[in-house]
Amino acid sequence: MPLTLALGAYLLVRSLQDSPAGPTVETLRRVELPMIRVRGNTPVVEVKIGEEKYRFLLDTGAGATLITSTIGKAMHLPSEDILTAGDGSGKNQLKAKQYHLKALQLGHFTLHSIVAYEPDGMNSFGNDFQGILNVGSLSGMLLTLDFPRRKVTLIPGKLTDEKAALAIPYDVVNGLPSVKLHIADLSIDATLDSGSDGGVAIPHSLEATLKLDGKPVVGQFETSNCGSNCPESTLIS
Repeated sequence: MPLTLALGAYLLVRSLQDSPAGPTVETLRRVELPMIRVRGNTPVVEVKIGEEKYRFLLDTGAGATLITSTIGKAMHLPSEDILTAGDGSGKNQLKAKQYHLKALQLGHFTLHSIVAYEPDGMNSFGNDFQGILNVGSLSGMLLTLDFPRRKVTLIPGKLTDEKAALAIPYDVVNGLPSVKLHIADLSIDATLDSGSDGGVAIPHSLEATLKLDGKPVVGQFETSNCGSNCPESTLIS
């Protein structure tokens, strides 16, 4: 039987209040936002910057907030600096402009003083969204990504003791949520990445220790800012 990993409505079940200092938050009550239907099953929501509305991906696997040049030009944002960073493949170097956004709204929830980056030549993330919001920006909030109901919920505070007892613990590694996965006799650290629609990705180096249905076939997958070849196969329980 193929190995299936199921994530319920609560993808992140621990308050992000322990995250490094970031944008300041302005909200007094529960916020509910509909997930906009795009290709795949990633959580895209509508945000407002200034008087303009954009689609942003809420990405638990993003180390920073990213915007396209479309937003930078429309908002007439002055670039504060140009940085060099790696892309999602870990192989390529990208230059990125750094911007300072005064405010970003999700419903009546407002983030202030956001640092955002525009990767060089990044005119769009396809037709699905124009920006990526690093959920580490949501300090002090409980984030629920409810995929069955296609809804995003933000609540100030932290889990009650009753709900915390049912939660899956995770660590924060390089600013990203990491959980333990147990596959056969292996225990590996895995990043929870809501921006990925590619299922479970594991290092190729583990191929010899896993029970597969056949030799992996190299396929192609895309991240928000790069493409990459990826050996693909099915795990057998």
